[in-house]
Amino acid sequence: MKNKIVNSIAILILAGLVLAACGPRLDQTAEPALPPTETAVPLPPSEEPTSEPTAEPAAETAGRTTFQQLGISLQVPEGLVVIKDPIVNLDDPSRLESYLFYIQNNGPTGGPTEDYFQMYGLLQFSIPATDWETYKNDVLNSDMYAYAQEIEVNGLPGIDSQLGGQRNRFVYHFPLDGRILTIAVSDPTEANKVLADEIISTLEFTPGSLTDASLVQLINEPNGYYQMYLPADWEVSFNPTAGVRLSDLQATSPGAEIVVEDSDGPHSLISYKSGISLNVAVLEDDSALREPNMAQVLNQAQIMIAGIAGNDYVFTEPSTVEGQIREVRYFHNGLSFLARFSYAQDADQEQIDWLIRNFQLAP
Repeated sequence: MKNKIVNSIAILILAGLVLAACGPRLDQTAEPALPPTETAVPLPPSEEPTSEPTAEPAAETAGRTTFQQLGISLQVPEGLVVIKDPIVNLDDPSRLESYLFYIQNNGPTGGPTEDYFQMYGLLQFSIPATDWETYKNDVLNSDMYAYAQEIEVNGLPGIDSQLGGQRNRFVYHFPLDGRILTIAVSDPTEANKVLADEIISTLEFTPGSLTDASLVQLINEPNGYYQMYLPADWEVSFNPTAGVRLSDLQATSPGAEIVVEDSDGPHSLISYKSGISLNVAVLEDDSALREPNMAQVLNQAQIMIAGIAGNDYVFTEPSTVEGQIREVRYFHNGLSFLARFSYAQDADQEQIDWLIRNFQLAP
C-alpha cells in the first residue's frame, strides 16, 4: 500500500508541473531520447509549459538568484530571464499552494526561437510530505522515464532523468525538507542539457529553510472593483475620493523614499530615491485608453491578465530626476483602472512583475 501511495504522489507531482507550468512556445515534434550527459543534474518530472505570465519580467543580471521560500539559490548565466511565480493559497493567503519558477532565454511576450531554452521548477506544498528514499526508488524503477539516475549536487541528493514518449523533457528531482522539487528542461536537446547541467551544478540548499509562508497580504478594494496581493510588510491605505475618481489606493514598500524639490521651471523635481510607491486608481472615464499624460515613454507593451487586455507603460515625466514610473492601464466595464508604480532605479523589478500578474479585476 505504501508504494502505491508514493507512486500516486509522483504522478501528482508530474501532473502538477504539467498543468501549472507556463511556457511561451508551441509544441514541436519531440526528439529521440538523449542519454545523460557527463554532468548529471536534477530535473522535475513534467512537460514543458504551454502558456506564460504575460507581464514582461526583468532579466536578472549574472549572479546568484535566490528563491526565498524554497531555500535554494542558483547561479544564472547572463542573458537568461528569471521568473519567480509563487502561487498563493486561495483559502489562506498567508500560505502558498505551490512555487513555480522559470529560467529561459526569452521573455513571455517573445516567441519561440530556434535555440529555445527553458527550465521550469515546481514544488507543491499541497501534496503530503514524501519519504525521499521511497520516492527515489519509485522514480528509478518507473517506466515513465527513458533513463533515471542518482546524482548529488553540493551535498544535496537528487535524480537526473528524462521522460519517455513524445514529451521527453529532461527532469531533475530534489528532496527539500520532505517535499519534492522538480525542474524540467525544454527543448530536450543536447545543448540545452549541457546548459541545464551547468546551472544545476550551482544549486545550493539550506536545510530547514523551506517555507510555505506567502509573505503577502490580500487587498480587497472596498467597493469590489479589484483584488490584489501586496507584500505583507508594505503600508497600505485607501484615500477619500470625489468626482470621477471612484477608488484610490496608496501603498509603499519599507524604506521607500521620494524627494520633491522646487525648481525654477513649471514642474517640481521628483527623485525616487529608494523602494517602490504604488497608486491604484479607479476612474469613471476612458483615460485608460490613452497614454500617460506628459510621459516620455521608454517602453510600451500590451498585457493580458486574467483574460482582460491592457497596456503596460514604462516612462518618466518632466518632473522625474531619478527613478522611473511603470503604469498598467485597463479599461473594463466602462471604468479605467490605473496601477502606477513609482520606483528607484535599483528597485525590485521582479516584485513589480509579480504584483501586476496577480492583479485581478472584478468580473
